[in-house]
This record gives sequence, structure tokens and C-alpha cells, in this order.
Amino acid sequence: MKTHLVTGGKGYVGSSIVKELLAQGQRVRVLDVDRDNLSLPSHPNLEIVHGHILDRDCVRASLTDVHFVHHCAAMVPLARNLKLFTEVNFHGTKLVSDESVRAGVQHFVQLSSSAVFQSTDTNNETGSNSFDESHPTSAFEPYGISKKLAEDYLFKQMQTHPQMKWTILRPRTVVGPGRMGILQLLFSWINKGRPVFLIGSGANPFQLIHSQDLARASVLSCQNSPGGVFHLGTDRFGTLRETLLELSQHAQTGSRLISLPRAPTQFALGTLDRLGVSPLSAWHYSSLHRNWSFNISKAQRELGWQPQFSNAEMLAKAYDWYLQYGIPKGPASLHQSGVDWKWLSFLKW
Repeated sequence: MKTHLVTGGKGYVGSSIVKELLAQGQRVRVLDVDRDNLSLPSHPNLEIVHGHILDRDCVRASLTDVHFVHHCAAMVPLARNLKLFTEVNFHGTKLVSDESVRAGVQHFVQLSSSAVFQSTDTNNETGSNSFDESHPTSAFEPYGISKKLAEDYLFKQMQTHPQMKWTILRPRTVVGPGRMGILQLLFSWINKGRPVFLIGSGANPFQLIHSQDLARASVLSCQNSPGGVFHLGTDRFGTLRETLLELSQHAQTGSRLISLPRAPTQFALGTLDRLGVSPLSAWHYSSLHRNWSFNISKAQRELGWQPQFSNAEMLAKAYDWYLQYGIPKGPASLHQSGVDWKWLSFLKW
């Protein structure tokens, strides 16, 4: 039996991959800085190593007898730590990939992000563009820049070490049971029947991906992928307005949508962000009005992957989970934790 290493395996995406691997009878080792997160089950095929991806000795030890690496460890936009974005997302990826080469790993899978792309005039509020893997990357905010730097380094690894397989997965926004973060704001508004605010008209195509679909893609990459870059998202989605209307109808709380003028709203949110008093990062308020949809045909063709959940289905399941369990009270990753309303509390009427 071959061994899979999942870095950041206690986080939201990482733990989904771990559970998918265990369900398939694989041997899994997790490397995670978190000692307390209890998101993973006890399992005879699961080994958990406490350590940081910037600790070379720890990473080197965790790669012993490993055949596949799923590199999920990252600082997400809500972390708001510019230094850690670069240290963890870029230097951490560099270190783990270098040590994977040294250890003779067969396949390295990088969990990247749609944040590696620039919002441009051709990717606008009413456009119908769907990015494929050939679209040039050009990140515009610190989190995306750090993920792009990591990708750029892995492209060099592909050229320098062709004996290994290298896969980069770029998922759209990940949703599923237990996913909180800024979704907590949305779910709280809808649950209380309060208005949901849009930046602009909400007429932009808006694509999501379920955590289980992303996990299956990562596993299939090790089984089927010749390597390369793959875009991932659901194949059943509409506009942002349509998506939120479907969620509101599912909740049946009377919540309605209110469009805010784009330019002044972004200016206000940007000001609050720079003051450190907004739960939204630059990535959130600069991209929510844009067409962020991916062409997923390459993943379907080369990985044998097919998304199982639509936008409506995954948001409904995540919302129902929120109603049943609420915000986790114990230790959790940023994607699984609630956020501080801070100055957005004035919207909680």
C-alpha cells in the first residue's frame, strides 16, 4: 500500500482529502501545525505528525516512504498577514516541493487558487468568459500573489525534475458542510431574514466547488493525471444573484437581495480593510462582482473527474449544517471558524 502525505491535513480542504483517501483504503500521513483540531477521525491507516511546513527537518521526516503529496497547507485571505502569505504559501511550497524531490515522491499535487488571476475588463460583471488553463495568471492582491509565486516555482520544478509528476489544481471558491469564514456572514443574514448585500448587480456568472468534489479531484490526480494544471468548479451554476436567490428560497426566511453601487462600496470596504476593521479581505471585495468561472473540460477529460454538486446544492447543504451545528466553538481552521463582524455590524439590522 502506498502512502499519501497531506500537508495542512487538519484544515478544511486538507481534511476532506484525508477522508476521501481513507474511504478508498489508502494509507495517509498528515503534517499539520495544529495540535488541537479534531476534524479528523481515528483510523488505523491515518498517522498525524505535528509540525510546520517551514521546518525542513520535520518536512523531511514526514516524507519518509511517501509516494504522493497533496500540498494543502496555506495561509488563506482571512489571515491578513502579508509576511505569512509569502512565508507559508511561497516559501513553504518551495521547501515541501524541494524535499519531495529529495525523497523520490512519485506525484506532487498543489492546491492552488483562482486568486492567481487578475480581475480585468475582459473578466467583468456581465462578461461570459470562462477561464481555461491557458489564461495568463496575474494576481492583484497579497494572497493571490503568494499563490502565484508558488505556482511559478512549481512550473520550474516540472522542467527541472521531469521524473516526477506535478499537478496544480485551481479550484473555485470551496463550499460544503462546516465551511464558515465569510459564509458565516451570509448564513447569519439569511437565517435572520435580513437583507443580503451585493456589490453591483450580481449579474456576473459565479461558480463554486464542493469540498468533496475538490477532494476527489486531488485523489484522481494521483491515480490518473499525467500532470499539469487543472481548473475545477461545478458545471451547474448561474449568476451570483441567481445563486443567492436560490439559497434564500431554500431558507424561506424572507431574506432579500439589495444591490449596492460597486465603486463606492468597494472604496468603503477597501478603507475599512486598510484600517483593519473589516472581515472582508481585498480578494473578497475586489472579486465578488466579477465573472469567476472556469472551463473544467480538461479535468473532466484527463482526470475522469465530474463534479457532483451544483451551486444551489452545495450552498443549501452548507447552510443546513450551519443551522444544525452553528459556528465551531473549539479550535478550527480559518475556513471553519467564524469571523469578527467588526464594523460590518451596522449591516445587521
